[in-house]
Amino acid sequence: MFHPIENCCIYLCNAYPKCDAKVGCHPRTIIALGTLANKELRRWRILAHQKFDPLWQSGVFSNRQAAYKWLSKAMRLPLGKPMWQCLISGSVKGRSRLLRFLPEVGGTQIKK
Repeated sequence: MFHPIENCCIYLCNAYPKCDAKVGCHPRTIIALGTLANKELRRWRILAHQKFDPLWQSGVFSNRQAAYKWLSKAMRLPLGKPMWQCLISGSVKGRSRLLRFLPEVGGTQIKK
């Protein structure tokens, strides 16, 4: 279900509001930012972004793709496989594993 909101939009699960899965869109477009996620998955994604984004935003890596490549290698995931696979899997073990690989903001050195 598509729901426009003040120059932005979100996609909601067809079972909304019983199912609270939703995804936002890029500004002024109908292009989804990712995949539908329920409240718990959105919380895990926020935690992952809080740890991951500073890696590429601070210049530790040349760009976001380089940071994703490092993370895939560090986690021994096939290149090109998004880090969200650990979050989407639904397993707490997979989610915890992802967050262990991401340093605290302003924290440890990264081995490239």
